[in-house]
Amino acid sequence: MGTTLQMDKERVRRNFDRHAGQYDQYAVVQRWMAERLLAYVSDWAKGRSVSRILEIGCGTGIVTAELSRLFPQAHITALDLSERMVEETRKRLGEDASNVTFIVADAEEWACAQMLQDQKAHLSQKITYDVIVSSAVFQWFNDPKRTCRSLQQLLALDGLFAFATFAGETFHELHRSFAAAESKLGLPMIPHGQSYPNGSDWQQMFGDQGLFRWDQQEYILTYRDVMAFLHSVKRVGASNAVKQTDSVGGSRALFQTMCAYYEQHFAASSGEGIQVTYDVGFGTYLHQER
Repeated sequence: MGTTLQMDKERVRRNFDRHAGQYDQYAVVQRWMAERLLAYVSDWAKGRSVSRILEIGCGTGIVTAELSRLFPQAHITALDLSERMVEETRKRLGEDASNVTFIVADAEEWACAQMLQDQKAHLSQKITYDVIVSSAVFQWFNDPKRTCRSLQQLLALDGLFAFATFAGETFHELHRSFAAAESKLGLPMIPHGQSYPNGSDWQQMFGDQGLFRWDQQEYILTYRDVMAFLHSVKRVGASNAVKQTDSVGGSRALFQTMCAYYEQHFAASSGEGIQVTYDVGFGTYLHQER
């Protein structure tokens, strides 16, 4: 895993608040991620009784709505950093929100607080979840290992922890284009956005107390040009992922050189526009007694 940039959570929250109403229009890959993640959950749940579900990062409610449909008797706790995203989920669910408790909070802070609270509580008072699920959220964590270990403590025995997140090759065209532009202009190479953990990293974070499985898939999207791509990223509230491009690395020349390199070396296979790689990982963890 490369250098990890710390997320400015307040900036992340503001971005998602600002663009919550546009999210579904631009979140193409995020919808695919959600659909595949839900397939994992649905397959696991066959023949099982599910009474409590925790969703980390409900967003606009794409996953929440399907969980409510799949498990009509279950109670769902849906958490999100953005109050506006929670409002979008409420609107999507409508009357079906009666079995959902919404929490506006930073998932990392909340998970650690819950773990500490449970450690102080009597075992019989501990609240656990049969399913913990999260889609397109874990890339925002500053301390994913600590957060995942905290969430593991909230998972019921034989429960399922399933998540989808971006992996190492996401936006590799953009990163390589910036590096090439910096080299051409004689500038120091600096990170332009996040680096993402891969399966082996997540395996280590979850430890060996249960059964962990990782699958990975690449989605290739086509955009008219680099500006259209970055516009789309911003419209799903994710401009933090490439936040250093917002200031064009302090140089308009760098940005223009990067765009020229990108469009020359990463043209779409159709011959029109550019390609963008979204590398997506799907992690599942089963809580089992050793």
